[in-house]
Amino acid sequence: LDAPAEETVYAGGNGQTFDWDTSAKTITVSKPLFIAGGLHQDNVQQAISCFHPYAVDISSGVETNGQKDIAKITAFIKKVKELSINETTNK
Repeated sequence: LDAPAEETVYAGGNGQTFDWDTSAKTITVSKPLFIAGGLHQDNVQQAISCFHPYAVDISSGVETNGQKDIAKITAFIKKVKELSINETTNK
């Protein structure tokens, strides 16, 4: 799932989030789910909590001035690993 593109003919790739709570309540998915759209270290927990996705896709959420930022990438991966460990421990 990704946010709809507003000013282009292509879907996604705009770094915008969508209403995860409403989407999670209204869709049923029987296949592995990938979540994309505006994800970064500070909001990935909410996206994972809403959907329990197979994977998350990031791009602009780990960039600074249009370039991949190693500190942001590292922080994002650390956060996702923490969430994964917590989810596994709480089962």
